[in-house]
Amino acid sequence: MRIRPWPEVKFVTRPPARANPSAADADEVCRILATIGAASSLATANVLAGMLHEDGGQFAEAVVRYRAGARGLEEHGASPTATRYKLGRSMLAAGDAVEAVEVLHEVYGAETEAEEPPASRAQTLMLLSRAFEAAEQYGNAVWAWGNAAELADEGEAEALAASALVNRGRLLMGLGEPTDAVGSLEPALEKARRNADDVGLQLHELGAQLLWRHMHCHRIDEVDVVEALGLQAAGQI
Repeated sequence: MRIRPWPEVKFVTRPPARANPSAADADEVCRILATIGAASSLATANVLAGMLHEDGGQFAEAVVRYRAGARGLEEHGASPTATRYKLGRSMLAAGDAVEAVEVLHEVYGAETEAEEPPASRAQTLMLLSRAFEAAEQYGNAVWAWGNAAELADEGEAEALAASALVNRGRLLMGLGEPTDAVGSLEPALEKARRNADDVGLQLHELGAQLLWRHMHCHRIDEVDVVEALGLQAAGQI
């Protein structure tokens, strides 16, 4: 199924990443630890190296380190869940959406089994939602955005819930389901209005209103809406 190219609604922007010079040092530490057979320390070092490569935008390199780190942690009886979350995130950034879906789905299952806090599971589902969209699994993405909002509500994380709801509405609009999209945008607006002093939620409200106006009034050209969403995400309006 082809959908209209509505951008994901984001509210925090980061400057372009630069290769982290410390990543090479971390790789050298990993090489030394592997040479001397310090397997338990090597697992932790691989995770650190992965973080440094990811921070520098070297996502394919990060995937290799995170994968090795997660395997090493599991072999030594430590939980690999947090590292596998990072692995899935880097896979998605590297363009491997299908494998990112598999990894992040497993992470979500592990977090659910371990009864991790609802807001933490919501964050995982939101990342999984992005992976579903990138893999063009749109039905699964709609489900994940909705469940993420419910978990965020359970964890009293209204900003997180509003973000999930706005993105669910965006996706449903792109899929040609405006009625269902309204069902996500209305509660997102309510959350923003209940927290008028929260700058983050004000941005969520703005994004929701822009989508709402386009759907119901058709008074804004689609290009203008996309541009406005981009400005809103950058905090310029």
